[in-house]
Formats: sequence, structure tokens, C-alpha cells
Amino acid sequence: MDDAKEDLTLTQTLTGRLRNFPLAPSPENAMYGVYEAVSNSLHAIQDQGDPARGQIVVSVFRSVGGEVEGFSVADTGVGLNAGNFSSFRRIDSTTKAVRGGKLIENNRVRHNALFEKLGIS
Repeated sequence: MDDAKEDLTLTQTLTGRLRNFPLAPSPENAMYGVYEAVSNSLHAIQDQGDPARGQIVVSVFRSVGGEVEGFSVADTGVGLNAGNFSSFRRIDSTTKAVRGGKLIENNRVRHNALFEKLGIS
């Protein structure tokens, strides 16, 4: 290394994180994503200022044969506002650390590793 200062900032890609993520998609592991979505709903309801009026609706979609095909989690919280979206876009955001969120094993990475499709509206 020469005398010039090197930039030692670590970078990462979502594709690399997903490839190295320790959980494989399975019916049992899918519940981690549902838990994270409900947890996010609880935080969104707290942030909207009147938690007593908040609602969370969890729907399970099944095939004709009864197999689980998907989940939907909806709430009456603040939604994906600018601050939440900024945090969402950072793979290892520390925004929810004060609420017990994990820092390195980020739950958004878990969502993407376990689900074929993830939508936010």
C-alpha cells in the first residue's frame, strides 16, 4: 500500500447478502417474514400517534387444495413515509435498534430471501 489514503468503506449488494443468507425458503421459515411484517405494523401504528385505534389484518391465502400460497399484512399505521422508506433502503439500518430490531441480520434481507414476491403499498 502506498502513502495515499485508501477508502476502506465497506460496500455490499443485496444479491450477495441473499446468496449468503442462512435461511432457505420453507413453510416454517416463511413465518419469520410474517412476524417481521406484523412487527413493522405495530411500529407504524405506534408512530401514527394513537395506538389504541390501530388495526392489523393478517390474511392467509390458500390454494383450492389447502396449501398456503401467500400472506397479506395490512395496518392503519403511518405507512412508508420518507423516513421509513429511507431506512427500508438501507440493508443494515439502525433505525429500529431502539425498538429491539437486529442490526446485522437484517429482517428485510430475510423477507427477500424467504419470499418469491414482496410488495408494499
